Amino acid sequence: MILNIVVQIITIVFIELFKVGYVNVMDIKNIKEFFDPADPIKIGIKDLGISDESVKKAIKRINLAKDRKEQVIVYGDYDADGITATAIMWEAVH
Repeated sequence: MILNIVVQIITIVFIELFKVGYVNVMDIKNIKEFFDPADPIKIGIKDLGISDESVKKAIKRINLAKDRKEQVIVYGDYDADGITATAIMWEAVH
């Protein structure tokens, strides 16, 4: 309830700032998305800017490495989302 009120107030402020030229449309969209993000289950690869072709290519290469019993190096960065993504990939290939 309180979060909805905060989002409404911030949205109103951003709209007013937009009217006088202090923010642009993307700023308003980003603030709404930040406080009311999409359900992760409903986000597809196209929403993330990843093509079907790229995914198919990656899957093909991973399967080839598996069939050839090649070693796979899983590399990621050390911030919160990087560690999470690296752990998920590690579990997926082992």
